Amino acid sequence: MNLDATVGAFLRRTVALPFRVVGALLVLVGGALHLRLAFDEYGTDAIIRTFALNALVSGLVVAYLALRADPIGPLVGIAVSA
Repeated sequence: MNLDATVGAFLRRTVALPFRVVGALLVLVGGALHLRLAFDEYGTDAIIRTFALNALVSGLVVAYLALRADPIGPLVGIAVSA
């Protein structure tokens, strides 16, 4: 067992965790905002559906960020936020 690799992996997870949590919270806030706009019936029917879909996808991304520690989660979070 390579101790350097184990320590390096531990440090990567430890350093990345606060960024993952902050990113998940920001995606969650964005999804909640879009859900509120959808419930307030802001815009046309197409925009309301898009807001609701964004809220649903944001929730899935937050769950993914909370449960997994791979690099795909942050990339999807960035894509949803863009």
